[in-house]
Amino acid sequence: MTGQSWVERDTRPVDRYVMLANAFVRDAELSLPARAVGAWLLSQAPGFRFNVPTIARLNGCGEDQVKSALRALEARNYLRREQVRGEDGTITGVRYLMTDEPEECRSDPPGGNPPGATDPPIRRTTSRRPTTSGRDSAPSPPDGLFEPPPKAKKRGSRLPVGFDITPDMAAWKREHAPHVHLRNELGKFVDHWASAAGPNAVKVDWVRAWQLWMRRAEEDWQRREQQQQRPRPTGTRTRTDPTTGHMREEY
Repeated sequence: MTGQSWVERDTRPVDRYVMLANAFVRDAELSLPARAVGAWLLSQAPGFRFNVPTIARLNGCGEDQVKSALRALEARNYLRREQVRGEDGTITGVRYLMTDEPEECRSDPPGGNPPGATDPPIRRTTSRRPTTSGRDSAPSPPDGLFEPPPKAKKRGSRLPVGFDITPDMAAWKREHAPHVHLRNELGKFVDHWASAAGPNAVKVDWVRAWQLWMRRAEEDWQRREQQQQRPRPTGTRTRTDPTTGHMREEY
């Protein structure tokens, strides 16, 4: 389940304990996990933030089990979900209307339902926090549970054409890779990744990839300096790594 989510219930006892209708607790049409999830949601204090992974983690069960429980609660009218939209029409969250006595949350208006209506409106016995802007604006989070919308995942790309050193990258190089020739390593980096193929040639952050390349080049320089300061063991020789162009020892 994604988006902002919160739970409302028609009545709520004091915060020190939970009072639930026997009809809900003993409902044979609900599995025990579904009843447990429903009771857990109805017990939460106003403003509690949640999502499906949170429910699963705090209750020691799987996410699929939580999703199944929510669907079962909705099918039995213990739970009703309403999408909340912002001023621009985008979905900003999902409001969960919870009760342990469905018949007390649904009632026909005088004269029956309006023409075309297929679902009777929900009657709430507690007041809700009013909205602050127009009828289409997203309301402030009401009393209940609230889940922030998920962040969009960044997509990777191949090395951009014309990839070059920026002033910030040059300053980073002076601090973290002072012994590496900047332009030589940049040429190796560009040649390597421009000719590479496969998923590994796609990166989310090419500046970070360049920094990793420069760190390895600096490590290679320091390794060569250490080798020059100690006698070389018999049979040791060096070769150039065809992938990175850096020097490696072989024994």
